[in-house]
Amino acid sequence: MPITFRVSAREGGHSRLISGVSTHIAKSLLTIIRTLTLYKPLSVLGGSGLALLLLGAIIGLIPLTSYISQGNTAGHLQSLLVSTGLVLMGLQLIVFGLLADLVSANRRLNEEALYQLRLQAVPRDEQRIEAHTVAAGSGR
Repeated sequence: MPITFRVSAREGGHSRLISGVSTHIAKSLLTIIRTLTLYKPLSVLGGSGLALLLLGAIIGLIPLTSYISQGNTAGHLQSLLVSTGLVLMGLQLIVFGLLADLVSANRRLNEEALYQLRLQAVPRDEQRIEAHTVAAGSGR
């Protein structure tokens, strides 16, 4: 039994949803990072900050060893600047992670309080409906 199918109207038959595998992977990775940052901000931002802090400390060892062995840091100005910048960025990311985690915890508490309020409102409505049906049933 032969199977017929519609020929694509687009040039080359390319998909409109996924333009390429690499583009799809990049978009999916961005979505995963956004989701992780939304629900676990301290682990994402704190981990990134810790990595930058560690990298800055490692690069900072270059002028430190030069100072210990030779008594000066001549020729290591770039290492000092990069190390200082990385350490400061790492500290900022850690602080932002702590702040984002507090905001996330506050959001979860607000969602839970709203859920509890809605649960308390539902039985009242059901009691009204039951009272109305009982009153209507007794009048017959």
